[in-house]
Amino acid sequence: MGLADWIRIARGDLTPEEIAERDERARARRTRAAQAGADKVAQGQEYALYQQRLHRAAGISTVTLVCHIDTWRFIDRYADERNTWQSPTHTEGRITARGDGLTEVLLSGPQVVMVLIVMADECGRGTRIRIAAPFIGDRVIAARIYEAVGAIVDGVDPDAPEGAPVPPIVIDDRITAPTQPTPDR
Repeated sequence: MGLADWIRIARGDLTPEEIAERDERARARRTRAAQAGADKVAQGQEYALYQQRLHRAAGISTVTLVCHIDTWRFIDRYADERNTWQSPTHTEGRITARGDGLTEVLLSGPQVVMVLIVMADECGRGTRIRIAAPFIGDRVIAARIYEAVGAIVDGVDPDAPEGAPVPPIVIDDRITAPTQPTPDR
């Protein structure tokens, strides 16, 4: 756009097409700004939920994680990168193989906090200043674990008087059994 065009714009000598183009660009800028604001609000809400989950998890005495041994190894491998991680694999009787292909891992509240932090970081929802896990499969697995742990922790009420124990965290999605067609009579 040259000087002559700027002078025409300043004087208001625009064609209807130029006015429409200018207005469309202004609408696009407003839309981008509104979306950026909405994204910032959503990020703030996600961070507040993350902080609330950490606070609630810290008060859990114990909870059982039920998952495949490979899922447990995934968690343990990523968590082991942290200096403060104390793996239950080093404590007798905290990991039990079940007969159905699943494993039960008894976690303490501090371990649940660490699982939430590590999985949130690896799937890109945490606060760690680095890119999430480089492999998309790891990011997806971490997100699934974060959501499963978070769903149980969300049900914890730190202000409740003595109540029911924390239900197990189960990471074992199943396909529902197909329904059998009813025979015609």
